[in-house]
Amino acid sequence: MRRRNIFIFFVVVSLFGLTFGIYEISIPFYLQSRKISFPRMGDIFAVSFLFAFLMRQYAGYLSDIFGRRPFFSAALFLSGLGNFCTPFFNTVGTQTFLKSLREGAFGVKETMQSVILYEGAENEFLNIYGKNRGTEWIFQAAGIFLAGIIAIRFSLSAAFFTSGIILFLATALFWCFFQAAPVKEAVGRRNAREIFSFDLTGKLRYLTIIYFILNVDTGLSHGPTMPIYFRDRFGMSLALIAFLMVAHRLSMAFPMMFTGRLLGRRPKLFYLIALIFGGLSLMLTPFIPRASIAIPVWITHDLLGASIYIPIHNYLVQKYAGEGIRGLHVSKSFAYGSLGQVVGFFLSGYLYSFNIGAPFFAAGAVAFLACFLVARL
Repeated sequence: MRRRNIFIFFVVVSLFGLTFGIYEISIPFYLQSRKISFPRMGDIFAVSFLFAFLMRQYAGYLSDIFGRRPFFSAALFLSGLGNFCTPFFNTVGTQTFLKSLREGAFGVKETMQSVILYEGAENEFLNIYGKNRGTEWIFQAAGIFLAGIIAIRFSLSAAFFTSGIILFLATALFWCFFQAAPVKEAVGRRNAREIFSFDLTGKLRYLTIIYFILNVDTGLSHGPTMPIYFRDRFGMSLALIAFLMVAHRLSMAFPMMFTGRLLGRRPKLFYLIALIFGGLSLMLTPFIPRASIAIPVWITHDLLGASIYIPIHNYLVQKYAGEGIRGLHVSKSFAYGSLGQVVGFFLSGYLYSFNIGAPFFAAGAVAFLACFLVARL
């Protein structure tokens, strides 16, 4: 990948990270301010991932034909549109539509980002992917901090408007200055059944099942669960929760940036160790009565967990994806895997109603289940 393309890509992904941080901290509190209950929030998040499931696969298939650049650009624009329009609507139905648009675009962005980096720097993928995603997560932290300032000084609506405008600018920057690689010939046209069917085989199929389980974990422990849990359990203010989410992002970013070169030799072993640390920290969190201890324990799930196994998983998916149909294979693996978040989001609302710590404990148990599957890779 050319230096200019790398620079533009890092800038655009950083801007996306900034807006992601703004959106993530703002959306649960905005929905709550519109009198939308926690179980209904879980429903909104779950339905949005069902839409993303379809959008991600079809975009991946088309990118094998028309290239990655148009779809990465469209993903940035639609994410901005979803963010910008959020404050104009207050009902569950309209928020579900906007969340679906935004999550569908986010799924396409994630697929294109991974494929662009792999095709541009296959031999250095773990290193460059770790640095790219690490940089993105640092800017997510900055976005969370910025959202807190905007919400306190202006309003939550202003935070959504700001994130939308930034994404529109990022779209223009990427479209105008990123030089797309020549499109390789795709392996034939495909009908709808071939595009959306779960026809992955071998280790790619196995990795997809693992990713599904890990996304159940994510749906249970993230989304609206984390900020509302720490507010309800410890009485933390929005400003303190924003600082916690900043620390959350940084705990993910810095290890990911600097461990890329260390993961190539024994990826399976690192994958297992990271899952164990991540699962244990989530299971222990709800049993700790003091915030000063619970927060560092909870942050460990990224610091020694997800920051390590996410780059490894992405590398393995790219490695086993088919040439000529990489976009379809990668998007299909991630799309089917992301359905786990639908399950996690649905369960999180009802588990939270039963006991506020139940989603975290369940998420940790799910992570340990994934360990047994990774051990068989």
